[in-house]
Amino acid sequence: MENKITLIPEDFSPKQVAQALGVSESSLKRWCDRGLLSMHRTAGGHRRLRLVDVLQFVRTTEQRLVSPELIGLTGRSNDEGVSVERSKQRVIDALINGDQETAVAIGVTLYGQSCPLITIIEEVYTPALREIGERWAAHTLEIFEERRSVVIVMQFLAVLSRLLPEPDADAPLALGATCEGDFFTVPMTMGEMVLREAGWNAQSMGSNIPVSSIIEAVISKQPKLVWLSLSEIPDLDALSVRMTELAACAAQHGTCVVVGGRALNETVRKRLQYTAFCEDFYHLVPLANSLRSRV
Repeated sequence: MENKITLIPEDFSPKQVAQALGVSESSLKRWCDRGLLSMHRTAGGHRRLRLVDVLQFVRTTEQRLVSPELIGLTGRSNDEGVSVERSKQRVIDALINGDQETAVAIGVTLYGQSCPLITIIEEVYTPALREIGERWAAHTLEIFEERRSVVIVMQFLAVLSRLLPEPDADAPLALGATCEGDFFTVPMTMGEMVLREAGWNAQSMGSNIPVSSIIEAVISKQPKLVWLSLSEIPDLDALSVRMTELAACAAQHGTCVVVGGRALNETVRKRLQYTAFCEDFYHLVPLANSLRSRV
């Protein structure tokens, strides 16, 4: 499969957006004049609207996308409505078939239809990847199909990153990583998207990061939150020592260390020091909201 990032145009004419929303151009321009929806002009003087602004407008008002395909999305909001379960199965099928365009467009469309981002991640893409992994483990899929699915989901997250609004200038900083020996980037990147949606200046530092380097990031960047995705732990004894050092440093600098991931069974958690454990992103969001309210 060609390794490319998709596929969806980033801005549109007022006519395209008005038709996608099922309203007149004059109504659309009134919203722009009132500052409800941003519009810009090209170097040639043509008026254009960014997809990110259109989606945020839809998500914060009672407007709906009547014809989302006119702005590069898929599916109609006035057909059968948005079904998360049906979307999950469609994503599974698209991943198995290596259909990047469909796998990405489904999630972007859900987002444009005001489906909560955390629902898209937790109830569509995470279980889709889990099923793909189970099929590979059962030898009904080849390893290249499983790896290709991961690449496609990462491309969806890259597109989603461009569609999320920029964090406020005073948004608290959150840093994310996987620790040394852990190369699973998808859950870490999902955490970045969820925290950005929750109003954080969330930044992924990358995978396979030594905890000593994470400690240096805490000292130099002073984040309010560090989230660590732990899918693989090659050396639990070494990680336990390093996490104790990280916890001490974080306490000194007022940083909350949150951990999660499939490697964290009860036995492992008892060996590690951290501020909070989140079983999934549904637990991470209220914790992040609570921390943010104190900033």
